[in-house]
This record gives sequence, C-alpha cells and structure tokens, in this order.
Amino acid sequence: MSKATDTVLQQLEGVRRSGKTNMYNISKIQRIAYEADYHELVCFIEEHSGADVIEAMEEGAELGYTEMDELPVSPVPDQISYEVRL
Repeated sequence: MSKATDTVLQQLEGVRRSGKTNMYNISKIQRIAYEADYHELVCFIEEHSGADVIEAMEEGAELGYTEMDELPVSPVPDQISYEVRL
C-alpha cells in the first residue's frame, strides 16, 4: 500500500462530488480524472491496485465531511467522452 497524497485525495473527492460514477468503478474514475486534468489521480490509479485506490477513498472519508467540504476541488467536465479503438 502506498499512501495517497493530499492532491490525490482532493482529486478523488472531486470525482466523488461530481456524481458521475460509482466510486468502485476504478476505470471510470480514471477516465473522469483524465478528462478533468487530474493527472496525479490518473497516475496513482495506473501505479496502484484497485484495493489501494479504494483504501485511499476510505482514507479521505475518514477525514470527515467538514474537512472534505474545505478541500479545493477543481470542476469535473459535464460531458465525459469515451474513445473506442479497434
């Protein structure tokens, strides 16, 4: 397990607040992070297991709602595109 940085926690919270995905859908979280320019989160997901990502989400949740409300969160795009390659 690798400890998530504050930036990764903030970016996970941004994806969660967007309501655009089930937070257990790691590949969709990564797609949303990519399109929102959350590069630290994209790299964290790429370099860690799904269990590590879920553990980071739990770590963020342990901060509590009051602290999470104060996190600076960048906006997530309204439209998420999907690229299909054949």
